[in-house]
Amino acid sequence: MISLLFAGCVAPTPEEITKPKTAIEEEREYLVEQVGNLAVYRIYADGFEDLSIEDQLLAYWLTQAAIAGRDIFYHQMHSQGLDIRRVLEGVLSAPEGIEEGLLQEIKHYAYRVWDSSSNYDQRTFKKFLPEFTYDELVRAAHRANENDGAGFELKEGEALDELLDGVRKAMFDPGFDAYLKNQEAEDIVKESAANFYDRGVTENKVVRFYDSGKGKNPLNSRVARKWFRLEEQVYKVGGLYSEEIEQIIYYLEKAKPYCPENQAECLDLLIEYYRSGDLVDFEKFNIAWVQTNPEVDFINGFIEVYQDPLGLKGSWEGLVNFINKEKTETVQKIIDEVQYYEDSMPWKSDYKKVWKEKPVAKSVSVVSEIGDAATCCVIGINLPNSQKIREEYGSKSIALDNVVEDLDRGKQDAYGVQVLEEFALPDEWEAASKWVSQADWVALNFHEIIGHGSGKASESLAKDPSFYIKGYYNTLEETRAELVALYFLPDDKTIELGLLPSKDAAWAYYRDYARSDLQQLRRFETGNVIGEAHNQATHLIVQYLISKGEVEVKQIDGKHYYVVKDPVRMREALGELLAEVQAVKSEGSYEGAKHLVETYGKYLDEDLRDEVIERYSNIEIPKYSVVVMPWLVPTHENGRVVDVSIDSNESYMEQQLRYSRYN
Repeated sequence: MISLLFAGCVAPTPEEITKPKTAIEEEREYLVEQVGNLAVYRIYADGFEDLSIEDQLLAYWLTQAAIAGRDIFYHQMHSQGLDIRRVLEGVLSAPEGIEEGLLQEIKHYAYRVWDSSSNYDQRTFKKFLPEFTYDELVRAAHRANENDGAGFELKEGEALDELLDGVRKAMFDPGFDAYLKNQEAEDIVKESAANFYDRGVTENKVVRFYDSGKGKNPLNSRVARKWFRLEEQVYKVGGLYSEEIEQIIYYLEKAKPYCPENQAECLDLLIEYYRSGDLVDFEKFNIAWVQTNPEVDFINGFIEVYQDPLGLKGSWEGLVNFINKEKTETVQKIIDEVQYYEDSMPWKSDYKKVWKEKPVAKSVSVVSEIGDAATCCVIGINLPNSQKIREEYGSKSIALDNVVEDLDRGKQDAYGVQVLEEFALPDEWEAASKWVSQADWVALNFHEIIGHGSGKASESLAKDPSFYIKGYYNTLEETRAELVALYFLPDDKTIELGLLPSKDAAWAYYRDYARSDLQQLRRFETGNVIGEAHNQATHLIVQYLISKGEVEVKQIDGKHYYVVKDPVRMREALGELLAEVQAVKSEGSYEGAKHLVETYGKYLDEDLRDEVIERYSNIEIPKYSVVVMPWLVPTHENGRVVDVSIDSNESYMEQQLRYSRYN
């Protein structure tokens, strides 16, 4: 499971709250570009130069393995996703002579496509349309082709006009494949554009296919129609995406000589899984991976199921990171007390687990985010997703500190406290400025380590709770992890460990969390549905608190505010909701999950949403954020990579075009 960064979210460590910027940080650019309503932030990887040469080379080859899988995720998102990218990159690779206004519109659209690996918003799942027309795109494409047609990567016998006509409906027709996943449709599979299922395949047929046991690879396959039957196209060597997977394996083999022994064994297991496509092999890999804690670590594979309307199909992602040892020392305080927090949960003892092993948890600096991991902005990860493995072997939690901190620095430098002053009451400003950043960092780690790692399923369940809860599972699990973090922020143990200086810091965070639900309405410009699991989780929690009278909706001078009435009573209500959510998960209750999500998490107030959008327009904060990652630059000698350096000057466009050249 992952955590996402929302607007206004900040999370430096406790030690950094009062620490002034270094001279290097003062000189750095964090906000490097703004294109329309989209901001580009640069992420740095401080400490990479201090790694051993072996670890630097390991990070380099693991990054190459991540880039090698990038095209898979584009194709998973939409059958024409790669062609849309080809068109945009062909234009932007040779833009000379294209009128500036049109070029900027194409650039803005391309930035959003690169960030989402599709032309669908990752919060609303709705198709976003270009500001330019099809005729303008044709004109720009032909001009770029006259300059240098290589950027379009035309296939043998393929004409440029054929490529352009092929993407016309997918890019410009608002009614064609309107939603990546359409959660309001009568048939959420048939009416969703995500390319996990053949066109025309229905939800009922897929559910019967897997409930009957005919489908063996729900996570790592695409479902196709063959005559009147369904069949799985398994992601493996010799199967679907074979060429890309073989390239991933090639780079994983290159990485192995630089790994510690137990990590090399993990790579062998991952390679075996990529070759077989057998989920038993994937389980073996996960069991080995979760028990390693190397200096340089990775994620590579079909992992999260957020993009699939049924919550079955894993989206491909690749991520490479290295440990930030200083910050991980603080995380260790939580790790040492995992059993205390488990025993103190407000749910039934039947659902409390004994932590057989302490989890692996660390703060890291990321050097590459590719595929599903690249969508801005992932800030925390807890894997594996298997409940069985979590209970038997533990989990691995990763806080992506450089992503959080550098985004925060960029936003603070550029926009200051405008959002706080717009959505918080004046008597809340001081506490928010003083405490929220610190509490947010602690909450992130509670969410990942204790939240996703805690609890156990009822012994009556034959399969993972996700099998029974189906499409509501992701929202339920994110709600559960958020509630755990909120519940334990003001706990006496949290204060005793020095994670927070006092309960006042937790109460400030409670007020900020309530406001975040109001602020996130900005992302949903049309309709009344909140689609993304993390957004639904926040909405579910806050709307539940409003229904219980613990958060008050105040209107002052025509503006609405979410105000916590009594944080102590709010914590009690959070505990009651957490106990209910855990019971729903542990018992695999589809109806219980449906009730919570449909009642509190899914639907928004359209009038309130319109007000929030107008208030944001008055302070001119960019709506979208993308990040440019560090570039690991190899040094070659006699055909071998012998050294790696960091380049932090590459633009977002240069980086995305470089990634595409690798494939």
